[in-house]
Formats: sequence, structure tokens, C-alpha cells
Amino acid sequence: MAGPPAWLLGVVASIAALSVLGDDFGLFTSLTGAMYAALGAFWFGAGLAALLDAKHGGRNAAIIALSIATIVIVYFGAAWGRVPPPGTSTGGPNVFPP
Repeated sequence: MAGPPAWLLGVVASIAALSVLGDDFGLFTSLTGAMYAALGAFWFGAGLAALLDAKHGGRNAAIIALSIATIVIVYFGAAWGRVPPPGTSTGGPNVFPP
């Protein structure tokens, strides 16, 4: 096969699907929504890679799954590491907001 490898095209397609699902549908607002978006992006990317290179489907799917898992972990790490907006409580149930 001439051109880029199928696993790379699958990763690019799955990242594109993940960004479309996250931006257009707002699925990244909860952990469950992010998992649905990640599963949809995985099947899209793995399916494309399997169509292009059926001989190495398992390897391509593993590379795509690892890349999507990394992207979701980095996203939640960055989202949870941000400082909350002013006026939100950062304490427990008996702690008044600052």
C-alpha cells in the first residue's frame, strides 16, 4: 500500500470523529458522555483502518484504542486541573464559599 499506514489514517479519523462529537454534541460534559464519544470514535477509526488494511486489523485497533484513551485521559486531566470559576464552593457540605 502506498501512502500513509492504515493505523495512522485510523488515528486521524478517530481524533476527527472525537472532536466532532465533543464540539457538536457536547458529550464531554460528563464521564459517561466522554466514554460514549470515545467508543464511537474508536469504532469509526478502527473500521476505517480495517477497510484500508484488513490484514493488520488487531494491531490497528490497538493503536487507535491507545491513542483515544490517551486523548481522553489528557482531556480530563486538563479539565480537572483547572481552577474553578469565582463564586464556586471548593469545600465540603459544611464549608461556606470564600
